[in-house]
Amino acid sequence: QQCKTIAFATLYGMEAGTLSKNLSVSQQEAVELQGKFFGAYVRGRQWIGEVQQQVMHDMEYRTVFGRLLRFAQSSSLQRQAVNYPIQNLASDITMYGLVRIHKRLRKGDFGNTRLLLTVHDSILVETKEEPLQVMSAIKEEMERNILDDYIPFRADIKCYGTKWGDLKEIK
Repeated sequence: QQCKTIAFATLYGMEAGTLSKNLSVSQQEAVELQGKFFGAYVRGRQWIGEVQQQVMHDMEYRTVFGRLLRFAQSSSLQRQAVNYPIQNLASDITMYGLVRIHKRLRKGDFGNTRLLLTVHDSILVETKEEPLQVMSAIKEEMERNILDDYIPFRADIKCYGTKWGDLKEIK
């Protein structure tokens, strides 16, 4: 969990002081941890600088999938500039998977199953079929051919059940 916190906090431009509070470590330790992160991922620091410079110059950013965001001049512009491509890539990958799932649902590939809702990167379906088989097929579809398999993408199945209060966690 600490590694995840360091990675996301550093990529999103969190200052060492805030990171030290989140990790319950000294500010000096937070600085060292961020240094180790960028020591392991040198290209990460370069990418952050490139994105920030490009957004400062153009005041916009286009994602891998072509989504465009125009930025307003603000004190948080550099943080937003780095946050946007990361957050939107995850969102776009999920949306492309959902489009493929929807097409297969319409063809009846998952039997008597319907998509109920999505929340961020979570998908809720209702089925009269064997739930684990349906969820496995949906998981496989979500993981299929993302950006020509350039980025490995893993979907998880968390739980299933007949009622909200009776959901069973999948280990």
